[in-house]
Amino acid sequence: MSEKSNVWSGIKRLVVVFPYRSEENYKEYRSALDKSLNESNVVDLKLIVVIPKSVKKETLTQHRLIHFLSPNDINFFGKIKDENLTSILSQKYDTLLCLEIEDKKLVKVLSTLGDKCKIGVNTSFDFFTIQIDSNSNNPFEIINFAKNTLEKIS
Repeated sequence: MSEKSNVWSGIKRLVVVFPYRSEENYKEYRSALDKSLNESNVVDLKLIVVIPKSVKKETLTQHRLIHFLSPNDINFFGKIKDENLTSILSQKYDTLLCLEIEDKKLVKVLSTLGDKCKIGVNTSFDFFTIQIDSNSNNPFEIINFAKNTLEKIS
C-alpha cells in the first residue's frame, strides 16, 4: 500500500513562527505543536517565538529548539542582531509555518529564507506559498486547522 503524499507528510525540516501573547498562550502553542509534530515526519524543528518589546528574553524558559525574537532584535536595516538566530535562519528548511504574525519587519526578514514552502496561517501578508485563515485564535484549533488543511493538499 502506498500512502498518498501531501504537504504535511512531506515536511522533514520545519521552522514554526508564532507570537507570544501570554504565558498561557505560549504554553498552549507548545502543547498543540508537540501533539501535532509527534504525529508528523518532521526530523528537524526550530520554533521562533515573537515576543513583544515589553517581554525580556531572559525571563523566559530557554529550550534548545525555541528561539525568542523581539522587534528590538531587528536593526534599522532589517537584519537580525542575534548571531545564533541568524545562523539558524540561514539554514535550509523544507517549510516555514508562520502563525498569526502581523509584524511587517519580521515578515520581511522571513521572506528572504530559502524555504521551499512558506505557509501563513491567520496572517495578512502575501508572500506565502500557501495562505490559510482559521476562524479561531485558539492555538490548538489553529495548529489542527493548519495540519488538517496541509494533509488535504498534495
